[in-house]
This record gives sequence, C-alpha cells and structure tokens, in this order.
Amino acid sequence: MHFYLSALVEEWRKIPWGNKGNDWKFVSGYQPHNKDLKQQRILIYGPTGSGKSSFINSVDSVLQGRVTARAAMDGIFWDSFTIENLQNPERKPRNILPFSFTDIMGIEKDTEKGARVEDIKLAMRGHIKDGYHFNQVSTISEDDHKYNKIPTLNDRVHVLVCVVSATTANILSDETVAKMREVRLAARDMRIPQLAILTKIDEACPEVKADIKNAYKSKRLKEKMEELNLALGVPLNCIFPVKSYHSEINTDDDIDTLILSALRRIIHSGEDFVNNLDKERNLQFVRGFQPHNDELKQQNILLYGPSGSGKSSFINSVDSVLQGRVTGRAAADAISQYCFTKEYSTYKIQKGSPGTFYPFSFTDIMGIEKDTEKGARVEDIKLAMRGHIKDGYNFNPFSTISEDDHKYNKTPTLSDRVHVLVCVVSAASTNILSAETVAKMREVRLAARDMRIPQLAILTKIDEACPEVKADIKNVYKSKRLKEKMEQLNVALGVPLKSIFPVKNYHSEIDTDDDIDTLILSALKQIIHFGEDFVNNL
Repeated sequence: MHFYLSALVEEWRKIPWGNKGNDWKFVSGYQPHNKDLKQQRILIYGPTGSGKSSFINSVDSVLQGRVTARAAMDGIFWDSFTIENLQNPERKPRNILPFSFTDIMGIEKDTEKGARVEDIKLAMRGHIKDGYHFNQVSTISEDDHKYNKIPTLNDRVHVLVCVVSATTANILSDETVAKMREVRLAARDMRIPQLAILTKIDEACPEVKADIKNAYKSKRLKEKMEELNLALGVPLNCIFPVKSYHSEINTDDDIDTLILSALRRIIHSGEDFVNNLDKERNLQFVRGFQPHNDELKQQNILLYGPSGSGKSSFINSVDSVLQGRVTGRAAADAISQYCFTKEYSTYKIQKGSPGTFYPFSFTDIMGIEKDTEKGARVEDIKLAMRGHIKDGYNFNPFSTISEDDHKYNKTPTLSDRVHVLVCVVSAASTNILSAETVAKMREVRLAARDMRIPQLAILTKIDEACPEVKADIKNVYKSKRLKEKMEQLNVALGVPLKSIFPVKNYHSEIDTDDDIDTLILSALKQIIHFGEDFVNNL
C-alpha cells in the first residue's frame, strides 16, 4: 500500500539557510548513485507506542511544510510511505523522492503479540510485499500471495531504524530487548546499516519541553541515549533525539532541524549500503570470472592514452582493489606529464596463493605524445593489438618494431592478441586532448574497430578536475564538470558516453576506500564483459 506525499520546495526557500536549510537541500536533491535503485527502503521498527508512525508523519510534515498525518497509528500492516516532491504549483510532473519508509506492527514483550522477528528478517531480505497483514501467531509462508519469492535490490531494506520512546522509566524491557537484538544481529549479518531514533524527548525532559534546542544539552536525554546504547548496542553517534509532531498545528524550525538531521544521516547510510552492495557484487563477479573459451587462459587488456594520463596508476589501483591493500607494482610517475613507461609491460594480478593469477592481465605501454618523434608509435600499437609484440619490448619513438626483432612474435595465437582496448585520459587537463594526440588515438581506435576489438575509456584524476568530487567522490555522477569532460572525450574520440568510466586512482592513500573501489570495479567488470564478448564472437 503506497501513500504519495508532497514536498513544497518553493515554500522552503523563504526560510533562512542554516543547518535545516542545508539538510533540506540535501534531502530534496538526493538521487541514488545506483541507477538500478528507484528508492531507498527505510524500515522502521520498535516497541509498540514508541512513535514509529508519528516519526513517519513528522518526516512528511517537514517535507510538506505543514503538519500531516498519513501513516496509520495502528501499524498492523507492512506499509510503504513514499514522498512526492512537487516542482510547480500545478503539481506536474509527479516527482517521487527516492526514499520510502516502511511501517510495521510494534514489537511486544509477549511472545504471542506484536510483530514476529522472523517476519522482520524476511522483510529485510525483501520477501514481504506491501500490504501484508502481520499475524502475531505465525510467520508468513512462501505460499502467501504477499510473499515475494524473488526479491530485487528495490525490494530489500536498505536502512534499519529503531524507534524508541524516551518517556519509559526503563528504556526497554528484557523481553523486548531480546527480540530487538535478534533483529539487529540479523541486519548486521546482512550488512544493513542501523540507526536509532529517540522520540518524545519533550515529554522526557522539562528543559527540552521549554526549548527544543536543549536536546543535546539535557543530562536526562543523554542518560536515555546511554541506556539505549547499552541495551541494544547502537553507537551513541547513531542515536538521534527527535520530537515528532503531535499537538502542533504548524511546523516549527527547531523540530524540523532535528528530524532533517536524522533523515540526512539515514539517507547517507542507505547510500553507503547500496554502494557496498555494488562493490561486493562486482568483486564477486571479478573473483569468480573464468573465460568461457577453453583455449584462452587470460584476457589481454591493453591500456593506451596520453603520457601522464594515469595508465600505470589504474593498473596499480585495480591491483589494490583486488588485494585489499594499496599496492604499486606498475611504475608510475604522478608528477611528470611526460612518459614514464618505456616498455611493453604485462601485469598479472595475484589471486590467492603465490603463482595463482586472475584470468586477465593489463598491458601498459609508452604514452602517446602529440610530437611525432615522441611517445609510442601508432604502428607499434596496431601490431601489439594483433599479438605481434612480446612482453618486454622497449618502445622506440623513431621507428616501428621490425620482424627481425627478438621481441617480434611472427605467429601470434588467440592468447597473444589484445581482447579489450582501453583508452585512459586525465580529466584534470584544461583541454581533454590536443588535436595531434586525438589524430593518433583516432587512428588506433579505427584499427581496433577493423579488428573488432571492443573499446572503453577510463577518465582518471576526477578528484583533481572537480572540487565537489574531491570533497565527496559519491558526487561523481552529479558533477557538471565531469559530465562536460566525458562529453568532450565522446566528441574527440567517438567513445560512447556509456563506455566512459570515471575513476579515481589510488595516489596518496595508504588504505583502500569503498567508494574508490566501487568506481574501479564497475569499470573492471565492464572491461571483462567486453573482452568475453569479443572472444565469444571470434
């Protein structure tokens, strides 16, 4: 059962910007980075009477700019409440904000009352459809028409939010704690992020009732948060005190500020969870990949591009992601704009025990220079794609390899050929590519096209190109500057936008980072797919 709610953006612009304004701006402008995700699903659970439905209504009230009451207070159904963001007075087009709240029956200390823990576990995995009527005696069966046998990413729960009232003498009974801990452990095993909302803070503390701004000064509320921390193990920095709308007839900036602060953190947590799912799925794919062609032991991925674009750094970054630690096997020069790689060097990535490698390798070559007497020669790159150049060949900017050279392979096999061609370009340069470099790279692309070798592009140094991305790499697909860079690359070389992957290579980091890994793995997965398609089509 869905309830569509509205958020009147224009009304909020009249309010002076502060913390509330920044949080509102984030919430109203939020878009999931994962294109497969339509909405974050936020599951609200907790004891009966703790204020779950009131919190949902209060979030709706904040986003509407007026006090509302859409969520039913009985909470006996599995209901999702989606929020509509109306962009104009005519309320067209309809624009649903990409997150929803799911309300459920409260948890009771009595074993035969309230929501069953098993139902909540199934719900978190996406097995329960909207409108399911909770049965206090038995768990939903797979034959129930409200049971979802094949849940998708959009059916799963992305954030679990515990709602507890601050007014109870003891924050939770032992029986309720036992049930809620079981839910928390299940969510932990599913890696679902968890937060807690402490409601009715004005009823729990006279100082807060007198002035809601005292919420974080109140010793009584601090004690309640510590009790909740001890009872359930929720970290103190993941517990948010709020006052839900109850008897008010108008919204209030101070109440809204607390609610928006909690909401922003909830959305951030859900985004991190989905991004980590992407990373885990892609990592699982890469680790499990095996070429379907029995004659092919490994895919050969050739990296080419201007000097200083980050080819060697990209190889090191892929290695870092798969090793789970920052590595630096491929020689890279992060300072010079000139070519650092001189040899035709192939890098295998260790998988598990020494001597075991992933079934793909990266070949690094001398960079392409605009000067005709510098950098890798186009004819050498063409010969390399056909498999004629052996590992260790030292590039000569003045002459192409001869057939008499001991590094020339006269009879290349399928395993010697290049299976994917990857163009690496830096987003940090003022102009994406010089005309002379474009001419050389276009010649390489046309030769690869004639050989039917699939092609992709990696846009590196995205953090240097865009301050927003440097501040938060999750802004990569929101950045107008990076979009312009991708469009420039598309126009210059003809690489389709869907085949251009923005990444940040590891450079000054000492530890790996999930967000950096996610972008690199996304590109790597597509590279492997393209290589597999090429070999299958031969």
